[in-house]
Amino acid sequence: MSVVSTGIGGPSTAIAIEELSALGAHTFIRIGTCGGINKKVCAGDVVIATSAVRCDGTTGEYAPIEFPATADFDVTSALSEAAVSLGYSHHIGTVHSKDSFYGQASPETMPISELLSERWNAWMKLGVLASEMEASTLFVLGSVRDLRCGACFNVIWNQEREKEGQEEKEHHDTDKAIRICVEAMKKLIEKDNSRK
Repeated sequence: MSVVSTGIGGPSTAIAIEELSALGAHTFIRIGTCGGINKKVCAGDVVIATSAVRCDGTTGEYAPIEFPATADFDVTSALSEAAVSLGYSHHIGTVHSKDSFYGQASPETMPISELLSERWNAWMKLGVLASEMEASTLFVLGSVRDLRCGACFNVIWNQEREKEGQEEKEHHDTDKAIRICVEAMKKLIEKDNSRK
């Protein structure tokens, strides 16, 4: 088992996954941070991704845009079980993966601000939980290279809750996401060993 920093965004994530899988790695869990979109998601919660909206550039080099970016069921189940056993507040569902942090954080400063806001509103209406920058790449490469992939994130803050005046103190500690991942890995290893 290894801990690797992929850097930010899809391109560097794809390089890390390609090279690690070439060395024999077969299971990947991204631990990271995200910003909440759905108003039920609070700072300090954990989000476990089942799928990702592909608003990135990298995955277009691997699959047509119609192909879904979905997490591995066994990995997602192990993450969910771990979160429940640890008693952590968590949410399971779709996340939004994008290439530009500031397109989300301050869309009004962008020349295509209206388009960004329109799409953000669509993600909200569709129940997307949070926004981050690597999950779609991880999940699509998982499908392409036959890898088990999952992801869990610490929610730093939720700008939609903040807009409504709800208390939303930033939370940068990824400890819960890390502990969930460690417990999930134990479960996956046990399951793999029992199949041998």
